[in-house]
Amino acid sequence: MSNYPSFRLVALLLLWTTAPRESFVAAASPPNSSASVTSQPLLDPDIVSMLDQVDANRISADIQTLVSFGTRNTCSDNSGASPGIGAARDWIQNRYLSIPGLQVTLAPWTFRGCGDGTTRTLHNVIAWIPGSGHPNRLIVIGGHYDSRTTNGLDGVSPAPGANDSGSQTALVLEAARVMAGHVFDATVVFADWSGEEQALQGSSAFVRQYRNYFPNGTLELNLNSDMVGGDNTVNNATTLQQFRLYSPGTPREGGSTPSGSTDDTSPSRGVMRQIGYWGGAYVPSMTILPQLREDVPGRTSDHTSFISASVPGVRFVEVNDKLSHRHSPDDLYNYVTPAFTARVTQVAVASAASLARAPIPPLNMVASGISSNTVQLTWSPPASGSPVDHYVISARTSAENFYRVRMVVSGDLTSATADVSQDLGIPPATAYYISIAAVDAAGHESLYAYPEYRCDSTNTCSQPDDALNVTAKATPTPTPTPTPTVQVTVQTNPAGRSFTVDGSLYTAVQAFSWAPGSSHTITTTSAQTGGTGVQYLWTKWSDNGAISHNVAPTTNKTYTANFKTQYYLTMSAGTGGTVSPSSGWRNSGTAVSIRATPASGYIFTNWTGSGTGSYTGSANPSSITMGGPITETAAFTH
Repeated sequence: MSNYPSFRLVALLLLWTTAPRESFVAAASPPNSSASVTSQPLLDPDIVSMLDQVDANRISADIQTLVSFGTRNTCSDNSGASPGIGAARDWIQNRYLSIPGLQVTLAPWTFRGCGDGTTRTLHNVIAWIPGSGHPNRLIVIGGHYDSRTTNGLDGVSPAPGANDSGSQTALVLEAARVMAGHVFDATVVFADWSGEEQALQGSSAFVRQYRNYFPNGTLELNLNSDMVGGDNTVNNATTLQQFRLYSPGTPREGGSTPSGSTDDTSPSRGVMRQIGYWGGAYVPSMTILPQLREDVPGRTSDHTSFISASVPGVRFVEVNDKLSHRHSPDDLYNYVTPAFTARVTQVAVASAASLARAPIPPLNMVASGISSNTVQLTWSPPASGSPVDHYVISARTSAENFYRVRMVVSGDLTSATADVSQDLGIPPATAYYISIAAVDAAGHESLYAYPEYRCDSTNTCSQPDDALNVTAKATPTPTPTPTPTVQVTVQTNPAGRSFTVDGSLYTAVQAFSWAPGSSHTITTTSAQTGGTGVQYLWTKWSDNGAISHNVAPTTNKTYTANFKTQYYLTMSAGTGGTVSPSSGWRNSGTAVSIRATPASGYIFTNWTGSGTGSYTGSANPSSITMGGPITETAAFTH
């Protein structure tokens, strides 16, 4: 990065707590509607069989092999010798050549950026399953195979790249293996890019030059994976059942621009919705976390090369990544989770296979509100893809990512009306987006027609502004002029004692940035327990303020609440005498003289002590030192 069969994928909304819960439950069709019944997912058993074949052990072995090349940096040895990117290139090519049913090529591009004044020829490794019906339709599953260490142009130092980029390379290889030998209407392309770590050079070259290999081809979409290893040091059982999916709106939210809104549309968001529904219908063990922007803030990956050329693209990425592992010699195999990569592979395969067998979207769709609660759609049939059996019309509120229902209309129609509430599940007087998809007789569903139309709360429908300007980038948020601050640290001695700052409770050192001279309240309590037999008494603040007081620093400042530690001394006498002093709290390190006094007719025999600094023996009186909670018991005999 320059981030099993018969399933249901749970779609988590970015605005889950405020937006209506999204559902794919069927709604009844009202009388006089153009609709028949609402559609439910019809799974393709052949696609289910592909998902059954995804093998985490093979993914594991592939990642380990890629790591074994030492470095796959774009500036490393390109001859084919190991270590170096050339050896990785040849191994990937040979893996594809060993899979029956694939066509394979090396796609060269040149690079002069290694700093040594030379021009290097690098290669993308490209394999594909030719489409049986419309081979010029190109659906691309991709991920980069080059790796890097701290210095992006260091071609010598170790750059194992287990997660970034071994995991995505293994995903693309495994997708090719399980899909090969099956029939698709569209051509499915498996692409392993080089040069991603050098500003997406390899994928950009492919987007410019793909017609050298597919002369009449049209790129339909890119499913890009980047860092899908499931780093086991920062992901748990929950996040290893989830993945982030990045898809920008219009304009594209990239770089440092804020994330987008559900009240937007783009071709890439359409791919996101397809993955959320159909990837989910096939793979219920995973949860999609939609990210409404092009990529992780400050990062880019190879789907950007496609989006910049008006081709829809999305990026699959693990939920949490560890920065100290990324782009470092610590991106090691033992930190990845191949079973997670296998599950992401299943989602990608399910989505790609479904689309590669589906028609293309309907054309020239227009939505018009013909009454306050009735909408009419008109469209033209798809120009290619598998034959259309029927269409589905769907809508989502402007606060949602995913469509609510799928309303079926006959495949011989080019217009239909729908009751917005009853057919489409949209509450009255609610803004919504609407579109239509084409479905073949086997249930393979196209992407929805783009652009979606937006209908406002009065049911006035229009094409959203900028919807056709799919390459435009959002304007970065201006960097505000920094407000002068003072750096303030609040802590305790010893550490771990509780305190509050402006009413918020803390038990560890805290750093604050405050406006100079602003007033804040710091407080602690006394005594504070430290466990059985231990307590802490506040003695003073470092600025000599009261236990609760206001501060208004004008320069950088540290405030320390000082405590003294006390331990509890438990004094116990057996039958026949008394002991002194009495039980109670004593300061840490204090020497205490202990004495046993026998009753008449008894004699003292010995002390039995426990705890740091205690005494066990027959001396009387004796001395102990309070190094922790202490119990002393005196024994007497008659």
